[in-house]
Amino acid sequence: MLIRQAVISDAQKILKFQKELDQQTDLMLLYPEERQDCCLDIENKISQLNRKHGLWLLAEDQKGTIIGNLTVDRSIFKKIEHLGYVVVGVLKAARHRGIGDQLFNSMDQWALDNHIHRLELTVMQNNLIAQSLYKKHGFVVEGLRQDSIFQKQNYVSEFYMAKIFNN
Repeated sequence: MLIRQAVISDAQKILKFQKELDQQTDLMLLYPEERQDCCLDIENKISQLNRKHGLWLLAEDQKGTIIGNLTVDRSIFKKIEHLGYVVVGVLKAARHRGIGDQLFNSMDQWALDNHIHRLELTVMQNNLIAQSLYKKHGFVVEGLRQDSIFQKQNYVSEFYMAKIFNN
């Protein structure tokens, strides 16, 4: 397996990955029908992250197929440029193989190299597997976003989690 930064030419592969992930789980934000079919949005997001010194990591298998990804969106505003918002996803068939650990380890090194002081994310309250991964990598629950998601005719709450680097 290879962990590497995304480049604009990865857009088609990323779109395929995202669509597959959307089909496999209700734990990501978008419903499958909400995902755009256009690579332009992904190309723009990669460019935007590069301009803002953000991060888009890809986990690829031996065939070059994307099986996981992690993004850190960093603010361009001076008062909050020290923090980043994390989104991560791994395909079902690739879970429990250490891919999340490798993505988070790579992210941590990037954060240290880029003077990030705080990383934050949200996770659905019922997503115990993801919470376990986040806690393993130093994230702590800071609060509850009550009824923040509406899916399958029910409201779902999310935990707000963060990790502070002492750099």
